[in-house]
Amino acid sequence: MTIFYLKPKGSFIDIIPQSDTLFGAICWGVKILYDEKRLKTMLDKFLKGKPPFLLSSSFPYIENNEKKIHLLPKPISNPLQVSPESLREIERFKEFEKTAFLSQSLFFDIINDELGDLDLYNSFSTQDKSDSEFIKIGSALFKRDEFSLFPWKELDISRNAIDRLSSGTIEGNLFYNKEIFFKKSCGIYFFIKLTEFAESDTLKILKTVMSFYSDRGIGGDVTSGKGQFDLEIKEDETLFEEPENASDFLTLSSYYPKEKEWRHFRKNQTHSWFQVMRKKGKIEASYFPYTNIWKNSLLLIKEGSSFPIMGDNKYYGENPIVIVKEEFDVQQYGFAYIVKRIVGDGD
Repeated sequence: MTIFYLKPKGSFIDIIPQSDTLFGAICWGVKILYDEKRLKTMLDKFLKGKPPFLLSSSFPYIENNEKKIHLLPKPISNPLQVSPESLREIERFKEFEKTAFLSQSLFFDIINDELGDLDLYNSFSTQDKSDSEFIKIGSALFKRDEFSLFPWKELDISRNAIDRLSSGTIEGNLFYNKEIFFKKSCGIYFFIKLTEFAESDTLKILKTVMSFYSDRGIGGDVTSGKGQFDLEIKEDETLFEEPENASDFLTLSSYYPKEKEWRHFRKNQTHSWFQVMRKKGKIEASYFPYTNIWKNSLLLIKEGSSFPIMGDNKYYGENPIVIVKEEFDVQQYGFAYIVKRIVGDGD
C-alpha cells in the first residue's frame, strides 16, 4: 500500500478530492506525460473488472513532532438508539451526528468491534473536560491523549464573473466559492494499492503523475494557483490492521456497486449501512475539445459506508461510462477501496 501525502501550499476549492476526482486527474496525467495508448490500456482493464490499482478518497492528516495522526471517515452503522430529553441533550446529539472523521486509533477500535457509536456518544465532549474520554474538534473525534486540532477552515470567498471576450468583470454577477484553508502541519492523504493486474511500471507512473500535479494543482480553479501541494510518498503495510474474522467491509472511496453486489446487499440488509451522494462532474475544460463538458449524473455510495462481505469477491464496484465519444469513453471511478470490519450484534 502506498500513501500519498499532499501538504497544500494554498487553498482547495469546495471539497478535498474524492477518489473519482483523483482518478480523473491521474487519467489526464497519464495522457499528458505518457501517451493516449498507455491511458487506453489502463482504462480497458478497469472496464473489464481488472483494475490495475485501487484508489481511496483523500482524508485529513495532522502532523505533530514528526508523527502523523490520520483521520478516517466515521463508519456508518445502525442509527443511535437514544432519546434526548432536554434541550441540552438534543444539542449534544446533533453535535455528535455532525462527526465526519475519527482519528486512526478510534477508527480501528470501531472496525474491530471494540467500540461502537453508543460508546463514543456516551463519552464525548466538545470541551476539554477531565471526565470526557473522547474530544470532538470541528467534525473530528479524537481520544483524549491524542494531539487534537481540526486541520482546516472553510471560508466563502466572493468572486466576480469574468467576461471572456472583454476580460472585464460582469456587473451584478458576484458569486461565492467555498475554499478550504489548511492549518500549519496539516494536509490530506490518500491510498493506492496495486493489484495483480498492474504493470511493472504502474507505481512509477502514478508517482510521476502526482509529482506533476503538485506544481499544476488538483481540483477546481488551478489556473488561479489553487490546489497546489508539496508531495510526500511512503510505503506502509502496517497502517491497516484489519480483523481476520471480519463479516463486513467499509469503503474508503466513493463506490458504484455492480448489480450482483446490490442483490447481495439487499439480501443482507441488516448489515448494509450507507449514504448515497449524487455527482454530476465535468471534464477538465483545458483538456477536452467539446463544448459539452458535463458528465452524466450518477448516484455513488459515500466513504464510510458498510456492507456484508460477498463470498470470495475480491473487487467491488465498477467504472461506469459517463460520456460516450468517438475518440474515447469517459469513465467515472467507482471501485471500492475496502477495509474489513467486524459488526457486532449491537451495531
